[in-house]
Amino acid sequence: MDEHLAEQLENEELLLRIQQEQQPRNSPGTLKRQRTGSAEIAKPPAKTIGGKTIFDIDDYARTNVNQNLEIWKRALPRNDRVADILLQLATEFRKSNQKRESTVYLGSARTDLIISDFWDKGWSCGYRNCQMLMSFLEKTMEMDDKIIKHVIDISGLQRLLERAWQEGFDPVGASQLKGRVFNTRKWIGTTEVYAMLVYLGVRCTILDFDLPKDASQQQLTDCLFDCIQTYFEDAVVEVPSSKTADTAFDRMMKASMRNGKTVYNTNKPPLYLQHAGHSRTVVGIELLRDGKRNLVVFDPGRRAQRGKLNDTGETNPYRLPAAVSSLQSYRVDAKAIERNSQYQLLVLGGAILDHAGRVHWQTSDHFLLTEWERDRMKKIASIRVI
Repeated sequence: MDEHLAEQLENEELLLRIQQEQQPRNSPGTLKRQRTGSAEIAKPPAKTIGGKTIFDIDDYARTNVNQNLEIWKRALPRNDRVADILLQLATEFRKSNQKRESTVYLGSARTDLIISDFWDKGWSCGYRNCQMLMSFLEKTMEMDDKIIKHVIDISGLQRLLERAWQEGFDPVGASQLKGRVFNTRKWIGTTEVYAMLVYLGVRCTILDFDLPKDASQQQLTDCLFDCIQTYFEDAVVEVPSSKTADTAFDRMMKASMRNGKTVYNTNKPPLYLQHAGHSRTVVGIELLRDGKRNLVVFDPGRRAQRGKLNDTGETNPYRLPAAVSSLQSYRVDAKAIERNSQYQLLVLGGAILDHAGRVHWQTSDHFLLTEWERDRMKKIASIRVI
């Protein structure tokens, strides 16, 4: 049983009220979305113990999803992914910052780098970025088990998306893509990734950044950077001293604060960033002393980030990290962001927008959806930040 859902459930009701006030949103440059009514399954019975709301493990969608072996038939081979590269990036950022001219916040090292291959280059960025989110989920435990069994390959994701459509997820998107993506090169975007993850029982939220007519491009860029900066900075806080034992992460954060470090490794999941025609995975942010900022990204289309296979003769070899001494291939600056007037962020977990327009991230690491929540999220909804 999970004893830590009280805060999540309180935020959910506020999030649903906010979403109901939103107008139908467009996926940047492509797919239109609208909210429609649907029959809902019964809300699972909950118990309160010590002021906390708990559910039985069978109430979670993951229980049924994991029993469907068809979903998990096709796993991404190890030679298509690079593990531990964020640890290597942290080292290189420290080496390049001897004069303390920047502060860098990096996401969880559980996120793997996955780059498009020759056969899927030019159309698969949505799938590859989805796989990078899944690499984090594959290595993250909740309710004494991995959130997902493993990362699914592109063909498997295409089958998964079609299955989600057939079961009523994102009917508007299903109609626009004619209900079929398997064995095609059709592009997918934020809403399709959302549909697949929610189908798997994973909580996620879409944030819209759409340039208003009376605003400047810089305002949109600043808003997007502010949102991402807050997301990663919130994970680096001074933990109040107490008589209770600190976790390893708490001790690391305290040590970082005391030592004045300028590179922080956090436990934050990666962010899926979409604009018209392309998507990337945001794994951190770099704050320069002169006020400029760079996103730290894994880009499926950047071949410079792709590593080499090891040569041990294994039948399923893993991919070695590429040399990251040149950090420029991982940076995206404000000028690059200013080329587009619409963006979407997909975040694993929950987020709410307060009445002042500030985004508040879900503070606890709860990604699993109950069957009831999953059913309510079949129709795509987003939060407009700007």
